[in-house]
Amino acid sequence: MARKILFVLIALLLATGIVFAAQQPAPYPAAFWVNGLITAGNTGLADADIASISVIFFEDPANYLNKYALSRQKINGKFSINAMDDLGMLPLKVQNYYVGTQQYVINGKNYGVNRRDIQLESDDLGKGYKNLPFDLVVEENGGMLPPVVFPINIAREKDTAGSGVIISWDKTKIITPTIYYMTGNGTGQYKNNFDNNLWKVAGRFENGILVIKDNQFDKVTEDSIRHKAQVGQSFEEVYYKATTDDPINNSKIFETAPAVGKFLATIYSSGKYNMIGVPFIIQSKGDIDSVLSTELRKNGIELLKFNNSTQQYTGMYYEGAWKGATAYLSAGEGIWVYNPTSNNIISTIVGNVPELNKDIKSNLYGPAKYNMVSIPHPQGGALTKLKLDPLAESEVLVFDNEKQSYSGTYVSGNAWKEDKLIAPAKAFWYYQKGADAKWTTKVE
Repeated sequence: MARKILFVLIALLLATGIVFAAQQPAPYPAAFWVNGLITAGNTGLADADIASISVIFFEDPANYLNKYALSRQKINGKFSINAMDDLGMLPLKVQNYYVGTQQYVINGKNYGVNRRDIQLESDDLGKGYKNLPFDLVVEENGGMLPPVVFPINIAREKDTAGSGVIISWDKTKIITPTIYYMTGNGTGQYKNNFDNNLWKVAGRFENGILVIKDNQFDKVTEDSIRHKAQVGQSFEEVYYKATTDDPINNSKIFETAPAVGKFLATIYSSGKYNMIGVPFIIQSKGDIDSVLSTELRKNGIELLKFNNSTQQYTGMYYEGAWKGATAYLSAGEGIWVYNPTSNNIISTIVGNVPELNKDIKSNLYGPAKYNMVSIPHPQGGALTKLKLDPLAESEVLVFDNEKQSYSGTYVSGNAWKEDKLIAPAKAFWYYQKGADAKWTTKVE
């Protein structure tokens, strides 16, 4: 099957003429227990109120939601926290850590426990637990305020066209966010900066209740909303952010807030070959069903993944089930999709937008090797804007999935002969004449 497609690809190239606190620790494997007692103090709060407050064990005093673990159970105020619930905190060290709670609204007032320092000693690490030498006392107006930006999640509600996209957050970690969204035309128009003409409010919390502010959305739960009818249709690209701070007053915070997004990729029908790319950090394991959706599960669909290092293809196809070499995709990679059916398939790719101004490096193998690549983020543009350097004798080939033809450019006089525009979600070829190199780009 791979050979069949390879012959067709070669033919296409030739046709266009381009080269290219104090308790015994609970039994639990791989655990380190922090044990303690949380009390109502002078607040008059009921036992049930105290039981609703989660204690946090964390490492970073500036951001208690960076690396942390939450109390698992509270009986008469006694709690235990398995510090190893967050593997990012490993290995635990002889150093200072912290405990406290978020600020909670109870009976119309704010309550919580302010941050307290605890020192882990080598003896604690040897025993596998730490009994806090003090009680955690709830105070009115106590507790830690959440960070102003929140990481959020994105998923297709279903893979069928017309389904919604679900935006969610972990309410045990974050509270009362405002959700913003912006749309684009498919050329890679993602922007970090706040602009009332770009970013709109989808929903926000008012008096502790999630309220939808745009009729394109509806509420699923208190920690998720649905952008209706976004799978396989509607906007070519949409992005979502969450923050508690007014971006007009604090634009820098908004710019650095994590974002997620969706991008549509059309897979043309009637025996056409399509080069598809991945513009997001994928939240799943990266299998084809997760990345491109189960809409590709149609008899006759063929996929071909190119190994840029070995210059070899591996393929898989669908005949009642996926067969062949299982393919996985990640940001910046590409794949051929052959669609023999009579209908176009519009794949909805969802994932995380890479971090602002953080270098993303992709290998460009040489010498004299072709590399199937794609923009590893959702900002399109010309080659120079994407920091794809015109290395000596290099070439770029862009395949038009609809027209089934190539167009290209090459290096001439240390510059691209044509500074071609590249869009996200579309893979392309980069021919590296010289030794291995790196393509370094980033979200700006």
